[in-house]
Amino acid sequence: YRQNNLALNNIYIQPSAAPLPDVVSSHMDTVRAKRDSPGLSSDEMNQVVGHLDLLAEGCDEDDVVTFLNDTIFPNSKLTRPMDLPSSALMSQHLVPSNPVSPYRVTQPEPDRLYGYSGNPNAAFTQPQLLAQATLHPKIPHHSAATSQGLRFPFFAIEFKAAGGTRGDLWVATNQCAGASAACLNAVEQLNTSLREYSAQSVDNLAYCIAIDNNVAQLYISWKEGNLNYYLQRVDAFLLSSPEHFKNFRNHVRNILDWGKDGRLTRIGDALDII
Repeated sequence: YRQNNLALNNIYIQPSAAPLPDVVSSHMDTVRAKRDSPGLSSDEMNQVVGHLDLLAEGCDEDDVVTFLNDTIFPNSKLTRPMDLPSSALMSQHLVPSNPVSPYRVTQPEPDRLYGYSGNPNAAFTQPQLLAQATLHPKIPHHSAATSQGLRFPFFAIEFKAAGGTRGDLWVATNQCAGASAACLNAVEQLNTSLREYSAQSVDNLAYCIAIDNNVAQLYISWKEGNLNYYLQRVDAFLLSSPEHFKNFRNHVRNILDWGKDGRLTRIGDALDII
């Protein structure tokens, strides 16, 4: 699948030791920054380790999702104005497709996908929503990444269960590659429209996580030369290690903060120009 369906549609999974482009590397400094907000207490961490021990005795993907929703990924009320539909097919027009390749990228359906609400005055003003309809000459709904209208997604999560029957982290990483490329294409079209106004482009980056009840792998993705999509692992966390678990939780919260603050502001400013 990586050699045919991904690479022949210009999606490449980089070695984790490969040097990152400067703009990508500098962004990782933000994700790795320490947080002022209180983390998990020692009692909460003990509960986490106990829960992981139970999962190790046998679990399925739903068990892993329930556990991580309670401990790592905040609920939607805490992430407004962001939206996070679960298991939503991403729009086909955002999925990379090389016309000369006989192979196709499977339409992404990440287990969790963070982006922005398309409801009026949730993440975007009415004029900003109207501007989105003008970004693509033939597809007025181009910025809608799912049938629910999720806009400009930036963070996809693929859950697996270690020892389960629904696949492993290799499969999850392949799924992340397709989902992140679709995320990049949404902002790429915005930047294409911005060039007509000689305005500064929006940094086009997306994050993905492939995770089971043992390990979380964090990936960042970017696009080069308007053609090639790259996905690279930038961190891995052993969930049973309290230090790793806390760091992983901080990384996730920092990515979400970037999404609902700096990134959303930049996209809104770009839409105001258009």
